[in-house]
Amino acid sequence: MLSACGKKGEPEKLISYLVPPEEGVIPGEAVFTPSTCAECPAHCGIRVKSIDGLPKKVEGNPGHPVNDGGLCMRGQAALFRLYHPDRIQTPLARSAAGGFQPLSWEQALKRIASAHRTQGRKMNLYLSGRTTGTLSRMIDQFCADTGTERLPEFEPYSHGALRKAYRTLFRIDDLPSYRINEADFLLTLGADILETFLSPVSFAGQVSSRKSDASFSWTHIEPHLSLTGMNATERLTLKPGSETALLHFLLRTVLKEKKEPTPETERLRTLLPPLPLREVALRTGLKREEIHRLAKRLAGARRPLLIAGGVSTAQEEGLQVALLTVLLQGVLGMDHSTVDFSRSMNYSRVGTLHDMTVLIHSLKGEEVGVLFLSRTNPIHALAPRYRLRENLKKADLIVGLGDLMDETLHEADLILPLSHPIESWGDAEPRRGIYSLIR
Repeated sequence: MLSACGKKGEPEKLISYLVPPEEGVIPGEAVFTPSTCAECPAHCGIRVKSIDGLPKKVEGNPGHPVNDGGLCMRGQAALFRLYHPDRIQTPLARSAAGGFQPLSWEQALKRIASAHRTQGRKMNLYLSGRTTGTLSRMIDQFCADTGTERLPEFEPYSHGALRKAYRTLFRIDDLPSYRINEADFLLTLGADILETFLSPVSFAGQVSSRKSDASFSWTHIEPHLSLTGMNATERLTLKPGSETALLHFLLRTVLKEKKEPTPETERLRTLLPPLPLREVALRTGLKREEIHRLAKRLAGARRPLLIAGGVSTAQEEGLQVALLTVLLQGVLGMDHSTVDFSRSMNYSRVGTLHDMTVLIHSLKGEEVGVLFLSRTNPIHALAPRYRLRENLKKADLIVGLGDLMDETLHEADLILPLSHPIESWGDAEPRRGIYSLIR
């Protein structure tokens, strides 16, 4: 009976550590460490399960103000990047043959310092992905001390049209938090809140908590099928580029039915020319009864919330869509209820495609000396017509900072390896006033 409890012929061996573990580490016992996910700009709170000092599993951190225990598939897969066999282990320099060869940190830093000092009238620039917290302040200090210009940060989803609309109408150069959990009617226009828009895990949790309330309804309008649309209470399909006509009609309807008009709303009503329902239906492809019902629902909701973004603001008329959206939010009082600027999304440092065209123009004119590229991959994100890959070669020295080789690091002259966030100390400020520790 006792022999059946073990493996026959395989005696168990207790093998000691070659290097003694840190104090408090119990072999085989799981330890959970709170940290912050850095796989996307949302910066969700996580708990890392470690056994014998090695991370084994990542889960959401319950009670965290951003995600409250939820975590997307990208955050779950953070360990694959941590243990990736092709991670950059040492500084690399481009060889004469075009490949990369390792060199010491002293040699790499000496080469950067030498190039930085001898650029004459050329600009030394620093471009990074979205960076917040203490690290962002350290980059500011580095740039100030070395005479390097820090460029607006590059993010594929910069939400530039929305930020410009809020800056134009509310004089706030940032993106608000959206309180879906306090809304009784949610209208999303192109904003894929469950996929790529700002903080998908946070939005998914809020939507999930509100769906159990029978008084809550959610209408999603988009030109193509998305995961967000499939989860909405009602999904409507409109013609691409016709969002301005729909928002124009909704805004005029809301202004018309407003019980207590103000001088501002009356002036706005006179500025908006009439747009017949028939024409709106023709331009959008929506049915008249759908548009009419939508306007009535939006005007009659007690705490409505309108969110526009994604494909609806990333088009030729994206700024008009954003401006009409922000006007509707203001007219319906959302900026004092479901649109929260007290905990804005901290995107004021993020640039737009225009900022990238300025950088490319400087590269093309051979005005750039040393260009630092930190945790960003603009070659992958930008369309080939921007010709960033070809123009990068015109800088005197490209210094890439990252942990895995990507399209942009392949074009660098010198690569400095970075540690993975799970094996680093730091912090993040995903929203104004909310700091999350990276451990």
